Amino acid sequence: MSTVRCVAAAAALAFASITANAGIISFNFPSPATSGAVLSIRSAGGPDAGLIVADQSIPLTMTIDARSEGLGIVSFANARMSMSITLPRATQTGANSYVSNITGSFSIYDYTGDTRVDILSGSLSGGQFISNNGVHSMQMTTTLGLTYAAGPRLASILGSQRELVAPQNASFALSDVRTFTGSTQILRPDLTYESFTATPSFTGDAQVGIVPSPGAAALAGVGGLLALRRRRR
Repeated sequence: MSTVRCVAAAAALAFASITANAGIISFNFPSPATSGAVLSIRSAGGPDAGLIVADQSIPLTMTIDARSEGLGIVSFANARMSMSITLPRATQTGANSYVSNITGSFSIYDYTGDTRVDILSGSLSGGQFISNNGVHSMQMTTTLGLTYAAGPRLASILGSQRELVAPQNASFALSDVRTFTGSTQILRPDLTYESFTATPSFTGDAQVGIVPSPGAAALAGVGGLLALRRRRR
């Protein structure tokens, strides 16, 4: 095999390593012992829109399952969550089913030693607040507009050669949903939402991608140049 072909073949392998995905890493926290960890404030998100925020004084147990990467399971027993999600007017999709298209962000962070260090953040250009026969949840996917960012705590688990890539998913199941008067009916006749409190649980996952070494990236670049020269000839 010629030198050009050898280099091109090596570059192809390097490029494959750049684009390769590894396993799936998952995240979760169960419902905290203290109820009412999230609050939706009527009209705080704009005209006809609520704003969902989190009570950052309530401890959460955040668990990261990275066994597919050989990194084991890591738990943070003193985690917290910040959240700012806009909840607009709902659309009826069935007899007792309603959907609102939500946007915003959330962060789950370690609060050990009363110092915030982020674990995982999610940014939402789109997602869904679903109410189905009185059961409420927030569903978020890459397709709908979810983008994860690894905070320092998660980044230290992943190491320098792994990163979170698509597809990514998140789900917040809301229990004990009540208006300030204690009613379970949070939708008004005009399909806007009353102010309400709820207790969340969280599950999510993301694909893990392999970050190329500088040498592999450079070799891929050389391979591209060689391929271009061969096409020109």
